[in-house]
Amino acid sequence: TLPKTEKPTDSPTSSAPTVAPSPAVNVVEETVLLNYQITVPSFITEGGFQNGDNDESEELKEALLTAVQAWTQEKASELSREGGGDVFERKKKHGRNLAVTIDLEKVQFTNVTSADCITEPAQFRDKCLDIQMAVPLQLTGNQSLTPEGIKGTIELMFEEALKDGSFYDSLPAEVRDYISGISAPNIVEVPLSPPPTAQATVVAPTPPQESFNPQTPSTDSIRAPEPAPAPSPDGGGDPSIIGIAAGVSAGLVVIIAGFFVFRRRQSQKRRFDNTDSTPSFGKRASNDSAPKGLFSAFAPKRK
Repeated sequence: TLPKTEKPTDSPTSSAPTVAPSPAVNVVEETVLLNYQITVPSFITEGGFQNGDNDESEELKEALLTAVQAWTQEKASELSREGGGDVFERKKKHGRNLAVTIDLEKVQFTNVTSADCITEPAQFRDKCLDIQMAVPLQLTGNQSLTPEGIKGTIELMFEEALKDGSFYDSLPAEVRDYISGISAPNIVEVPLSPPPTAQATVVAPTPPQESFNPQTPSTDSIRAPEPAPAPSPDGGGDPSIIGIAAGVSAGLVVIIAGFFVFRRRQSQKRRFDNTDSTPSFGKRASNDSAPKGLFSAFAPKRK
């Protein structure tokens, strides 16, 4: 007899492992704007940054772009590392920490313009350029601060790097020769004489002084005293006195001149009477000793 065929038992089936769905990763995209000012020679132009008008401007543009990319990448790594600082107070949450990622290809210049220098340039022909660069960020994981707070922290770090010179030191040596100064445009220098604050003491206006004349209603009718007459150029006195003196002097001169003319005529008349050509009816005897002229009236009469 044939052996009894037994129904084969079903082989145990292994079910596929079930993978639990991972929670969705929250990615926040932000853009940090880095602003700074550089002092450069006159041949470095904003057109060179935008259109590559000259080799020096193009070389400086590429060096600044590389320096900003390297600096932001380093700071992003510091913020992403565990225990990288107590700024964000990072703690594990769902097995993830804060991660800051930067797309280096999207770092770009957004504005390059000529501007007034914050500090006086060392060279007379140097000028200043205000530069703004955009750095895109991707934030994931635990965020103890808001995205705006993270942006503000990175901007503050960049400002400190400008102050301590670490960002300038990251530039290539051949490019540093083009830059004689670099600073953050929002740094305001303390003036030597700061303007008064709102709490400054207000000086009350001085009340107008009253006139000494009680009948005068206002000071508008008060006239200033007449100025004294200016002295003559030769140092003389009052012109009216001088005129009177001149008139008196002229009168005296006329009187004296008339007296001398009269005396001269009398003298000529006496000489004429004594000449031989005088007619007989006008001759006087030589022994006539009577006084002549004005003094004849005082002479004694002959008997």
